[in-house]
Amino acid sequence: MVNSYGKKLGGAFKLALAVVLGAGIWVGGAPQQASADAKSAPGLAAGGETSFALLTDDTVMVWGRNEIQQLGGISNDTSVLNPTLHYIDNVKSIHAGRQHTLVVKEDGTLQGFGANYNSQLGYPYSWTYLPLSINIPGIDNVKAAAAGVNFSAALKTDKTVWVWGYNPFDQRLMDGVVNNPDGTQSAGQHIPERVTELTDIKAIAAGDNYAGAITESGDLYMWGDNEFGQLGVGDNSPRYTPVKVASGIKSVAVSDNHTVAVKTDGTVIAFGKNEMGQLGNGTNAPSNVPVEVVGLTNIKEVALGDDHSLALGENGLVYAWGSNYQGRLGDGTTTARATPVTLGLNNVVAIAAGFAHSLAMTGDGHVYGWGFNVKGQVGNGTTNDQYSPVSVVDYDPPSTPTGLKVTRMLLTGDASVSWDPSAETDIDYYIIHAKRQGEATFSSHRVYDATTYSLPINWFVDNEFKIEAVDNDGFHSPQSSIFVLKGAKVVRVIR
Repeated sequence: MVNSYGKKLGGAFKLALAVVLGAGIWVGGAPQQASADAKSAPGLAAGGETSFALLTDDTVMVWGRNEIQQLGGISNDTSVLNPTLHYIDNVKSIHAGRQHTLVVKEDGTLQGFGANYNSQLGYPYSWTYLPLSINIPGIDNVKAAAAGVNFSAALKTDKTVWVWGYNPFDQRLMDGVVNNPDGTQSAGQHIPERVTELTDIKAIAAGDNYAGAITESGDLYMWGDNEFGQLGVGDNSPRYTPVKVASGIKSVAVSDNHTVAVKTDGTVIAFGKNEMGQLGNGTNAPSNVPVEVVGLTNIKEVALGDDHSLALGENGLVYAWGSNYQGRLGDGTTTARATPVTLGLNNVVAIAAGFAHSLAMTGDGHVYGWGFNVKGQVGNGTTNDQYSPVSVVDYDPPSTPTGLKVTRMLLTGDASVSWDPSAETDIDYYIIHAKRQGEATFSSHRVYDATTYSLPINWFVDNEFKIEAVDNDGFHSPQSSIFVLKGAKVVRVIR
């Protein structure tokens, strides 16, 4: 099921920035996992009660809670119950926090929308929330990001870590108390600041007032709040600078109060709060040192909710443990699990966990959701909790247009581009991409209700053309091969 609201209105959304001042209410949220590299596509993200899917054609779909525009201006509704197409493009990865969302763009810029109560979107505290995706100032060359509960972090291409937002502990996340223009003080820092102790970093994760980072050599560093031992350093005292916790780590996920990391050998360790069995070691006792999650091998990545945990195996299976209230584990029950159980999903390529809901994406283009669903964050069009995975996105893009031809129009000298109509009957429009060979970017031209298009070109240089189709659900076909035209003759095809 797909809601294509706003598909043709994206330009209007981009033209204006509306800043709305007011109070927001939140009842949960979970930060996003960190892995060795930011996902390009496909990928998933889950926030407090929000869900995001980045599909293989760069399409972004969003659904769930939206009182303060956590979904980025796609709807005025307080809840979006079905996956809905978002206008944002050129997305490299999406990172959802409690009430705010970060988007890493392909050009290395970082955008955000949603809550800014603690300057987690990089703007002064008076900007209560930002309904549209806009660039976060003071940060560029971003490789990956992490959205915590009330703060944000970015990993730059030079492998340095930068942070901003809420800072109740005056830890080295930020500079501490900020003097606001009206004479008051807050615990938010809107200017990104480098964590100088960290270098050569390949992955980051942000939780509830604590954070983690992994070096290229696999060393895991943690810092911030440590009330439940979620830093894994052997005590429950906060750390104001990063502390090395473990070696041989390939990915880590953090939540409100517990941490789970995947080792390079595919086994999994965990530490922190454990009253619902979310550490997966067969007990309900907290641990301030790493303990092994029972029975997991060949694990690819992990994702955490408030008090439940997910793991994705190299075999495409999903494992879940911890709290099962409202069905967040997806095993058809509401029974908490202190050790992992296997879900009935296969060929899974990505997972995500929100506060109390979970998501999975399969290689054949399906997105599944389950768990707490009061704001439609599961995505099946209801607000009923779901105890087992339900399919909410069936990604079925149209086929690539064929028969692309480019000829010269004698009267005008323009290029006439033509192609055979797609076999599908639900094509909304075609996109012609054209550029002079050697230029960095293509210009794009939408064509409705036709299979020909004319545009001026310089016939004394090589020109490149390609085409794609977009259906009524907003799904893009794979782009065609690039045709190179010299004069009026196609001289070669670039595959």
